[in-house]
Amino acid sequence: QLTVGRNIGFMPDNYDIAANVLFESIDDYRIYAEDETHWAFVRAYLLPNLETRCAVQFDLDEAEGAA
Repeated sequence: QLTVGRNIGFMPDNYDIAANVLFESIDDYRIYAEDETHWAFVRAYLLPNLETRCAVQFDLDEAEGAA
């Protein structure tokens, strides 16, 4: 599941856009992260337009259990 959104401007020093990608498993994420089609997209469309990037991977089940 992919969700993308723009910064609403409440905190203007934050990043301009965010993407949240939900995978069924860590193995599914690894397949995605290593996929050549994914990297072709990154090289063609993302890297030429990125000033900076911030990424975090976390286990949603563990995050919900920590609350």
